[in-house]
This record gives sequence, C-alpha cells and structure tokens, in this order.
Amino acid sequence: GLVVRLQQTGAKLIWCATSPVPAGAAARQPGEEVVYNAIAQKVMAAHSVPINDLYTYALERLEQIQLPANVHFTDAGSAQLAKPVAKHILAALA
Repeated sequence: GLVVRLQQTGAKLIWCATSPVPAGAAARQPGEEVVYNAIAQKVMAAHSVPINDLYTYALERLEQIQLPANVHFTDAGSAQLAKPVAKHILAALA
C-alpha cells in the first residue's frame, strides 16, 4: 500500500492524527475523525510509523485555537499546532 511505497523512498514518515471536527463544520460530521484516526493509527502502528496525536493536542485547547463550526484554525491556533509538529520532525531527524 501507500505506506510501504513511502517507506521505500527512505523518507522518515510521521503520521499526524486529524484534529477534531466541530458541530456545524461544512461537509464534515463530528466523530468521523475518531473513526478515521483509529483505522489510520492501526495501519501506521503495523508499519512502525511514528504517530503525532494532533487530535488530543488540539482537543485539549480547541476553544482557544479552532475557528467556530470549522475544521480550520485561527492563525494563533495554527502556530500552536506547529509546536508538536516541529517537535516530532526534529526528533525524527535527530
């Protein structure tokens, strides 16, 4: 599959769990991200791909970082999400 093909490139892979879907988000249903993340996490674990749990990170501060009824984030929220992303990338490159 796709993960195997990406691993064959020699790239250092990191999978980020998708962030929460709030009520009212266009074309998305709250809770669908939980199902998606659970399936993807099993695939990534089976291929030993490190996981960055942005879902939990975002959920813990959602009201401060996410736009209302929208899956996107404020500029300050995106900056907050960048912190664990950068941390995981730096760890993978170390």
